[in-house]
Amino acid sequence: MQSYIQTTCESCLASCLLFAVNELIPVRIVDHEHACLFHALTFSKDDFAMGHVDYITTHFPVAINRLVDSDPFAQYLGLLSLPRHSMVSVVPITVDHIKSCVNQGYQPIVYLDDYDLLPYNHCPHFVVVTGYDRDRITIMDPWNGLIKDIHGKVLEHAITSLKRRLYFCPQILLVSKRTAPIMEVSA
Repeated sequence: MQSYIQTTCESCLASCLLFAVNELIPVRIVDHEHACLFHALTFSKDDFAMGHVDYITTHFPVAINRLVDSDPFAQYLGLLSLPRHSMVSVVPITVDHIKSCVNQGYQPIVYLDDYDLLPYNHCPHFVVVTGYDRDRITIMDPWNGLIKDIHGKVLEHAITSLKRRLYFCPQILLVSKRTAPIMEVSA
């Protein structure tokens, strides 16, 4: 597996989505990273991730299931025009659920507070979970392009901190080939 370093401070989600697409369909991430980010910034002022999802599902034959930890947030997203080939589901965002997604063949893109990975400052950040072994979780962090092996408790704390300290809704994005139907992921 090859890692990737994001080229701007704001392009972690674009980098993670393209990394996940590249695992399914070969793509030069660097050729799409800025286009994905700029599309997202102009697509919707209501939700940062929605424009990313729209770009990816428009340019590649993939579907994206966005799992969110809050029913009110999911209802809010439902009021917006969801991109084609995408859906939103409400599930608790936990390490056990992330492991379940990995067991189903996904590389979950997880929204978290970056402080637990780089203790510099608290900021929202996306990473890709590429695997796990018992209590150890393997992630690709696009900030520095490192494949990191972290304890599940660190990941759990980073997700909780995103919600309680930064007041962002924890999320997981699952990318699959479009030939497969978008599946509901149970809690």
